[in-house]
Amino acid sequence: MKSRIAAAAVFVCLIVIGSPRMRADEGWDDLEQIPSCGTATIDHELWQYSIGQLYVFGYAQTRRNLDGCLSRLQVEAWVQGIVMPTAIASNWGSGVSVSFGAPVPSYGTWNSVSKHWLINGGVSWQFIGWGHGQASVVPRTTSTVSPCDNNEPCAAPSGGGTPDSPSPILVDVNGDGYDLTSAADGVLFDIDADGAPDRVAWTAAGSDDAWLAMDRNGNGTIDDGSELFGNFTPAYPNQHERLSKNGFDALKFLEGPDYGPSYGDAVIDARDSIYRRLLLWTDRNHNGISEPDELVPLSAAGVLSISTDYKVSRRRDRNGNLFLQRAKSVVNARGVPVSRYVYDVWLSAIAR
Repeated sequence: MKSRIAAAAVFVCLIVIGSPRMRADEGWDDLEQIPSCGTATIDHELWQYSIGQLYVFGYAQTRRNLDGCLSRLQVEAWVQGIVMPTAIASNWGSGVSVSFGAPVPSYGTWNSVSKHWLINGGVSWQFIGWGHGQASVVPRTTSTVSPCDNNEPCAAPSGGGTPDSPSPILVDVNGDGYDLTSAADGVLFDIDADGAPDRVAWTAAGSDDAWLAMDRNGNGTIDDGSELFGNFTPAYPNQHERLSKNGFDALKFLEGPDYGPSYGDAVIDARDSIYRRLLLWTDRNHNGISEPDELVPLSAAGVLSISTDYKVSRRRDRNGNLFLQRAKSVVNARGVPVSRYVYDVWLSAIAR
């Protein structure tokens, strides 16, 4: 079902600074950088969801090595284009077509001479009219990141266990900063959707911070991590075999044709039909159970939009929770649209 093409390697290392609490404004400097180093292999995957449909994704993942590097650190990789094989390119004609789930200028430009799409990046791309394995991926050159200073090995971050660093998207509803517990002071919640509860870090009791969620099975509750937006979120409706790389990757799938009409602009808002199904879960009583009065639609909470284009944040709070990816959102603050960041947080967890 998929073809994987290894493309490049990058080196990652970050500096450690002090941290009492994760704040909403990225300009605050009282946060601890993620200690991590090592080699990340950038893979580009070709996924065939159904006959004649091919989706392309780029990502990089750092695997744990002897220096104790973070095993699930994911770094964005950009895809330059889909290059058609010679046989396909020479026979390109009316019998084969390429289309996107949004206007083509939002995604890339067709080059009739070299027979490939130049991709702008940031979203998933749908190619219709040709089958699995009939393309290759050409990655752009990635930026160079220096290895550790003074050749010192980087320490592995605290936390982790089973599951391995779950990553749901967290929204700071009031804009007053994030307040998460340690795994020991967290809750029991089936974050990896395997049918058994996990002890994971969580929002503090009484906090306004809320998990981005979607009641996929329509039973009125958020049953497990598959109904949040993180690395245990299924990419497609009613399927579990293809999981997202992180929460914002999961959001990108919502603009695909499988989730209904979408504007296709790398922003989830009221123009996308799926927006009406998105919820914020504020677990005020800190019990890991979603209750009716804790689930609020995005529109009712004043969240007007969330971007699916994210950047690596590399932040950690005092309890070992990694604020690894961030994207912009627009909220209605007393009638005035205000831009804020939302984070995909890789939570501390305790092994079962």
